[in-house]
Amino acid sequence: MMSPHLEVGFPEVAKLLEDAKTNLFAVSSFLMAHWTKDPVGEPLERANAEI
Repeated sequence: MMSPHLEVGFPEVAKLLEDAKTNLFAVSSFLMAHWTKDPVGEPLERANAEI
C-alpha cells in the first residue's frame, strides 16, 4: 500500500508505483548486493587519498 498522501494527491502515480513495486525492489536489492563502496563517499575518499 502506498502512502495515503500520495494516493489522495496523485492517484495515477500511486497506482503506477504499486504496480511496479516488485520490480523496483528487485532492482534496488540487486544493486545493493553488488555495490562495493558507498558511491556518495567515493569522491571524498579519492580526494583524501590524493592529499
